[in-house]
Amino acid sequence: MLDDFFVKGFCVIPDVIPNKLLKKLEHHETTITAHHGFDYENNYITGISSKFKYIQYSTNEISTELSNKVKKYINQYIYKLLPDSESYGTGSFICQKPGWEFIAPHLDTPNRFVKYNKTTELLGVHAFIPIEKFSKDTGGTAFLPGSQNYFIDHWGAIEGKYQDLFLDNCEQINCNGGDLILFNTRCLHSSMPNTSDKLRRALSIVYVKTNVLEELKQLVENEDKIYNEKMQTGEDMITRDIE
Repeated sequence: MLDDFFVKGFCVIPDVIPNKLLKKLEHHETTITAHHGFDYENNYITGISSKFKYIQYSTNEISTELSNKVKKYINQYIYKLLPDSESYGTGSFICQKPGWEFIAPHLDTPNRFVKYNKTTELLGVHAFIPIEKFSKDTGGTAFLPGSQNYFIDHWGAIEGKYQDLFLDNCEQINCNGGDLILFNTRCLHSSMPNTSDKLRRALSIVYVKTNVLEELKQLVENEDKIYNEKMQTGEDMITRDIE
């Protein structure tokens, strides 16, 4: 299964998280507020006060205690792929409600930053743990197989440069709650439309190569400052100002 990670850029490992821990994750997601996401008109908002107002949202980071329990089960796979790495934060929930339709292929941290965009070196592994079933109906994540081997312009992707290529060739994940999705942060991917009547939730934890971690934290801090400033002026949240 890990071989798929190096060939396709992603893989699924079944039955990694025990049901008892999965239930704790499910309960924890209901008790914390959203941090950023999209409203029903696809406007991107930060500093969200209530996740119930938004159709797609990410939560604040989960507790260290719960995160460590999860990492106990996933670290064995992470360190086979990226031995010298650390988790970027404790993790957060990425959730989308029924009716979510937005498809936006993109790269993830750290490769979405210009500084780390033009390298094929493995710098990050994104661990995604579905809380419930991922399928075509619920909007399971889709990936462009092999795209980690090419230089993808992240901001060009955000602006739709690869939309047709992605839709014609992407592979959508179908897996169960408690499975583990691992993908190269260079691999082009997107959430897909949730046409079901169920909330689609997943715990997201990003691991990055240790030697870029501190620099990455500074880049994200700078990015947050720009986002917060643009929130005050009403400017577009998507910016090429981050280097």
